[in-house]
Amino acid sequence: MKKYIYLLFALAFITSCEESELINFKEKDAVYFQLEKTDFNAHFSYWDDWLKYEGDSVIYTFGGLAADHPEYIEQDTVWLQVNLLGKVADQKRYFSIGVNQNQTTAEEGVHYEALESQYALEADTIRAAFPVVLYNHETLGTEPYTLDVVIEGNDTFEPGLEGRTNARLLIYNDVVKPLIWDQYYYNYLGPYSKAKHRVILMTNGGFVIPHTSEEYAALRAEEGFYVIYYWKAPMNDYLEANEVYDENGNRVEPW
Repeated sequence: MKKYIYLLFALAFITSCEESELINFKEKDAVYFQLEKTDFNAHFSYWDDWLKYEGDSVIYTFGGLAADHPEYIEQDTVWLQVNLLGKVADQKRYFSIGVNQNQTTAEEGVHYEALESQYALEADTIRAAFPVVLYNHETLGTEPYTLDVVIEGNDTFEPGLEGRTNARLLIYNDVVKPLIWDQYYYNYLGPYSKAKHRVILMTNGGFVIPHTSEEYAALRAEEGFYVIYYWKAPMNDYLEANEVYDENGNRVEPW
């Protein structure tokens, strides 16, 4: 009989501990990365349309522009968004951010500015964004440097949803195929290659080829309906006078 009573007390104690731990876990809020472009985080970057989200990765390029190019920039800021998983508070709270050095090839002070250890989630809000300053260093090229940013637990927040507690920034300095090339540009400029992209930039006085249909429509409204023809003639003149080879070793022909 005593053994039975002791067993009941033991089970009650274990159950009480488990319930207490569960309550404590539920009471501790969490944050996780919003790894897609939103109205909240989309407008910060200078090269906004050369900023892409793929899975857990944020892909950023400085565009492969030479230092004397009119659109060249020495640094840019990417804003990473985190969302609250839990209760909204009436006071400012702080979440912790770190760098996973085992998954990072970018060098602090060379490719990016050192991160703060904590960033604020303002009162009565469910999301926050913090800056990651990237440097256009001469070592950047076609192969990206990786910066793996992670959410770390602290007294206020735990890392949130599985698979959303880290964000990998892939930083490089290269041209990127516009999203609308095949739809809008192919008939006028031919198949895409990075080499052709650079020739168009070089022979047209410095500009950024629009990446979205909205940007293309805005450019046509500003420069004229036949703006693509303005790119084509200088490109063809250059390709006729110079041998240019693409990334696969094939000569880029006039179109």
